[in-house]
Amino acid sequence: MSIRRRRVVSHGGLSRLSVLLASALLMMLLAGCDLPLLGQIMGTKPSTPAPPPKPVTLDLSSIATCTQPGTCQSCLMDAQWSPDGARFAILKSCYLGRGTDPNNAVLLFNAHTHSLVAQVTLQKTIVEEGKLPSVCAEGNGVNIQQTVNIDAREVVWTADSQRLAIPFEYWNYQPEEMPGYCAHGGPGVLLLNASGQLDRLLLRKDYHSETFTGWDLQTGEPVESDSLPAALSYRWGADGKLTPVDTLSTTGAPPATSFSHNPIGNPMGGATFSIWQSGSILLQEPTDQPSTQPPGAYDAYTFQSSFAAISPNGRYLTWSGAFGWMEPKGREQPSAHDLDTFGLTDLPRLPIRDAALQKALLHLPQNGSAGVAWRPDGQMLVMTVPNCHGICGPREFGEKSLRILRSDTGQIALELTPPQGDAAGKLRWSADGKYLLLVHERDAII
Repeated sequence: MSIRRRRVVSHGGLSRLSVLLASALLMMLLAGCDLPLLGQIMGTKPSTPAPPPKPVTLDLSSIATCTQPGTCQSCLMDAQWSPDGARFAILKSCYLGRGTDPNNAVLLFNAHTHSLVAQVTLQKTIVEEGKLPSVCAEGNGVNIQQTVNIDAREVVWTADSQRLAIPFEYWNYQPEEMPGYCAHGGPGVLLLNASGQLDRLLLRKDYHSETFTGWDLQTGEPVESDSLPAALSYRWGADGKLTPVDTLSTTGAPPATSFSHNPIGNPMGGATFSIWQSGSILLQEPTDQPSTQPPGAYDAYTFQSSFAAISPNGRYLTWSGAFGWMEPKGREQPSAHDLDTFGLTDLPRLPIRDAALQKALLHLPQNGSAGVAWRPDGQMLVMTVPNCHGICGPREFGEKSLRILRSDTGQIALELTPPQGDAAGKLRWSADGKYLLLVHERDAII
């Protein structure tokens, strides 16, 4: 869980991203709930009944990815509300058999009118602005056509909501087609203003460094630093350096800190941010054991998050996240052999942040996963009702609804069922905690 930019991975590895269905569903957290329950969630008691707002459907089909059947391996979705709540951005990034989809794009919406502000196609914008070649001269008058692939996975706003950053890596080679000298690649950041217009493109051709950890958005230079230890949170310094807070280890108990009443930290310009951002939980069954195990048999509970973070002054950008294992109360403690079986020996042990996470973990079926996201104030946790990837036992799971849990008690505060009955995807809260974003592929519902 070090602060280090991910390298470009193989397309086989990208298939793991298929857990995220590629679409975007935007729902009002409070739509359809009764008013007494609304008061409990928001900490107020409504005095005048009012009908719940009707959902508004937003069409995302303008991002025409995966148009040819059988070519699409997986799609990754990300989304972020601007800190001022005026806009939200949706990133759709799909991967084909031999590269990224040229139609991958970012959509920018007005959060009040629900109108589309801008659509930015990543490949077209980056290739044109960066003047990336599409042809390699092999000699003897032979030119080889190249396809520039753009691998973007996160979007993040600056604290003043004036700029949107999309970090990416690019490459323009197909090893089976081109000689080595035609192969190029490197990292970059696409910066858009609040209206979706190009602000700046940062690009470093053929730049590869094991100590590359982010960008100085003011100078346009890459930032290099030693890998930071895994920690529960990180604090920005004035010089863009991060200081780990509550470091983690692969052995021993995790930090004994009370988390249930603490904010999760804001990666969009906050002075401190934690790893407890939008992510997923998984209950994995050992590969060397049968699908059905006796009660009490050890299974691996893991939490994973990945996100971009930007400094309070808007100057520095980096990447963070977590991938570690947890030990819910009432479950058998794993042995060294157990950790080795699951491939968790070198991963940090994470604490159970609160009662809501404890309950969410225990609700997972074997080989099941669920999306989770804490409200920014840390008081509520939303989870998708788990999806089963194997034998689940007598219950049927399929991520058909959302469940909102109180962080301090683990009690269910609210259950929501999307209009289409599909709650799988990535979850995002607005900065004020009033709205919830659930990422899908073809539409969005407010």
